[in-house]
Amino acid sequence: MADPMKGTPLEGFELPDDVFGLGAAELAYLMARHETPAGERSRRLLMLDPRSAEDAALLAGASSLASRGWLTLADDGAAETRSNAALVEYAVGAATRWTRVGLVGENVSQLDFAVLVESDTVIALLQPRQLQAIVAVAETGSVHGAARRILDRAPRGEPPVGLLR
Repeated sequence: MADPMKGTPLEGFELPDDVFGLGAAELAYLMARHETPAGERSRRLLMLDPRSAEDAALLAGASSLASRGWLTLADDGAAETRSNAALVEYAVGAATRWTRVGLVGENVSQLDFAVLVESDTVIALLQPRQLQAIVAVAETGSVHGAARRILDRAPRGEPPVGLLR
């Protein structure tokens, strides 16, 4: 079993309003809604545990998203994602480009990574953290230039806690 504590520490630091967190089960649920080759590649690049795609984990992800108001059920019983969850779901399920960004702290022992996921209209920067949590920022509109805007808004902290060093 992979060490669930491995990853960037969860120490608290101020996050900009548009930076949010997702749990592994939440992200697995969002990816499972479409089961596309793009979603599978996103899962591999983010190094999500394959067990996060098991039924119990997917139910936990859906339940967690619903408790945040990011997943609702229509009258016909169909699930609909909202807010940040909808942006991430679209980005990872319809991705056309993935860029793994290496993050280096003040010395080479402070290494980390994030994955920039681009679709036709949504771009998301996802950084795996301890306990299989993921810090994310996503935006819609033209992908051109969005990567720079996202990187400029990403949380910053003393290495290794921040998304950018």
